[in-house]
Amino acid sequence: MRLCTLAVMCGAVMIWTAAGVSTRGQESLAQNPSATQSPKQSASPTEAAPKKEETHPVDWAPRQYVELWNNDIGKDTAAGLTTIFNPVATMHSRGIIVPLSRGVLLNVIAAWRRSMPDLHFKIEDAIIEGNKVVLRLTYTGTYTKLLWPNAVEPDKFNPLHKVHSTEILIFEVKNGKISQIWEEYDEPLMRLPMGSSFCARPGWATAPPAPSAPPAGAPPKQ
Repeated sequence: MRLCTLAVMCGAVMIWTAAGVSTRGQESLAQNPSATQSPKQSASPTEAAPKKEETHPVDWAPRQYVELWNNDIGKDTAAGLTTIFNPVATMHSRGIIVPLSRGVLLNVIAAWRRSMPDLHFKIEDAIIEGNKVVLRLTYTGTYTKLLWPNAVEPDKFNPLHKVHSTEILIFEVKNGKISQIWEEYDEPLMRLPMGSSFCARPGWATAPPAPSAPPAGAPPKQ
């Protein structure tokens, strides 16, 4: 009987001792949580280094603007304009200054390309001076659909007429994006194969046609 009692008491002491060791161990881990945690892996230099902002030459955005005219307007075109235009941009054309609305710009490009599906602008010269970029362009296209109300329907011409004209654009670039554009393009020369006269602004006199040009509204003699 005594032996049994002694065995029970020894077993209880062993349980309490083990419990005490376990409790002290838990207190130690609470005070030093890192004891059971694996050391943190340090970030690689590639992950830790901040991304560098992409930089472009001064004439990058102006050249991208020209390419807008050389491509059909897609779903991503409007979003892509934010990469080449500052939030506030203006257009100077024949003495008129207007906000360069992205929606209006895309509509104009789409209208030109509907009229001339093969419309193509070619950069002939580029001049960079500080934050100003000057581009001298030539452009061509086949007149297939009416562009201006006072032009001749293209199906009156057989074969279809080719358009060939010139343009000069001056860009002001800030923070890598376009903030202002000055444009001068030979619109009378562009209108000529369309059988259209030129009137830049309401109240201006219609420019006289070139000697070889047909009367406004009539197709040239074949």
